[in-house]
Amino acid sequence: MIELEGFEVLDNSRMTSTHRGGLFILSSMGGLFLDGYDLSIITLAMLVIPAQLSLTLTEHVLVNVSSFVGMAIGRPPCCWFADRFGRKVVFGMDLILFVVFAILSGLSVNFYMLFVSRLLLGVGIGGDYPISSTMLSEFAPVRNRGSLLIGMVGLYWVGSLMASAMNYAFAPPFTDFWRYTFVIGGLMAIPIILLRLRIPESPQVAGIQGGQVQGG
Repeated sequence: MIELEGFEVLDNSRMTSTHRGGLFILSSMGGLFLDGYDLSIITLAMLVIPAQLSLTLTEHVLVNVSSFVGMAIGRPPCCWFADRFGRKVVFGMDLILFVVFAILSGLSVNFYMLFVSRLLLGVGIGGDYPISSTMLSEFAPVRNRGSLLIGMVGLYWVGSLMASAMNYAFAPPFTDFWRYTFVIGGLMAIPIILLRLRIPESPQVAGIQGGQVQGG
């Protein structure tokens, strides 16, 4: 009963700077912002990558769809892991895949390296989509939950705008500009990971785990 009352207090609380500037930004800057950035970056990059890496038409198509395939693969296990071991673990760690494989995408020297890097990058983004929105909704007051989630989706287009700015900055002087823009995307995720590790566990999960301990 006490746990249910605690959830009710949280649901009916007022929105604070923690919701606005903290969890909202950290949730949105993960899957949504980085996905908007990555999917926009690859669009222009694929105008030059096939020639520079000598890709066949089939390889061209596979690189284009690899991150989407990775997102489909990554979502189910990340959701299961978050339910089994808590949101905080996945919320803090899934973007590590994005960092590592965004950088490796920029360092790719052939089709195989680029395809695998893009695929595993997608796994990280696919896992972050549901975890980020779940964390935000479970912390946010009921009256503001919808607006926060809608605003979160809007960060996709901010990421897309950032991609356009990066392409504009690097494309004119560098024929292999995509290497720089891919690596920058990975580096942008590092401070997000470090700040996410400071976020407490979802109150819903913490309450369930606490109830299990007391019941045991």
